[in-house]
Amino acid sequence: MTGPERSGGAGHHELSLEVRRPERSGGRMTGPERSGGAGHHELSLEVRRPERSGGRMTGPERSGGAGHHELSLEVRRPERSGGRMTGPARPTALVVDDEPQMAVIIEFALQTQDFQVLTAHDGATALHLLKQHQVDLVILDVMMPSMDGLTLCQRIRARSEVPVMLLTALAQHDDVIAGLEHGADDYVTKPFHPREVALRAQALVRRRRDSGAVIRIGELVIDPGTQTVTLAQRPLDLPFTEYKLLTHLANRRGVPQSWQELLRTVWGTTDLLGGRDVVKSTIYRLRSRLAAVPGGTNYLRTLRGVGYLMPDLPAE
Repeated sequence: MTGPERSGGAGHHELSLEVRRPERSGGRMTGPERSGGAGHHELSLEVRRPERSGGRMTGPERSGGAGHHELSLEVRRPERSGGRMTGPARPTALVVDDEPQMAVIIEFALQTQDFQVLTAHDGATALHLLKQHQVDLVILDVMMPSMDGLTLCQRIRARSEVPVMLLTALAQHDDVIAGLEHGADDYVTKPFHPREVALRAQALVRRRRDSGAVIRIGELVIDPGTQTVTLAQRPLDLPFTEYKLLTHLANRRGVPQSWQELLRTVWGTTDLLGGRDVVKSTIYRLRSRLAAVPGGTNYLRTLRGVGYLMPDLPAE
């Protein structure tokens, strides 16, 4: 981190972080902190270095030793009408940034839009949290040690369709393209306003939920919102690639799909070495999982010389 927030000591980031509701004048909110509308929780965020006495840090902000990041936090949450929050279930965001101070700032910004927030400071921890929790959005920094944000984004996209937002100081056009090519849904360059990140995050989650209509074909039920599949009321535990393949065929039920089309839309490539065999073997595994359930052989057909087809069966 650069600028006045940087500590004078090696490895120490000494910040005092105060989160408070903005002042109101005459019963109305003034200044840039004014609320954006119903359902918004407006907080003002102040980041400052703790005061020092005689060149030494005093009080509760004193550093606990090398490698520690000591923050003083004051959080005053806005009151809720009737003591309860209304509306749909709160979305969960995973924030991945190797700088704890930046992660804290983003976390509080997201909480103003009623997100629940998980944080990780490296790629390995982030991947572990994604396995343990149902996450609606991932916000990650590009410039991280060990596993950079682009690599992490690519690994997330290989197993999940969760929306991903990249944060980086890189502003060149080629860097933006690289981020999107690695599977990112949005890209925000530093410096940024925390409220902008929170509103973009809210929009990504809303778009995903709006497009998550449940698909019903015969006794097959696919829920894109939770990425779950049931057949004859029995859950199917599918690897992500097989889930994507099944969902693609279901969305185009009644229309034959060539192996080239499947390679392009499911694997995101047109020149994968041995692509036809990759599609064929994945179809075989998916068909075997479906066939393990009575009646499951009716959902996937091979049309010789044409491709593969999911018949348009009436929902049961």
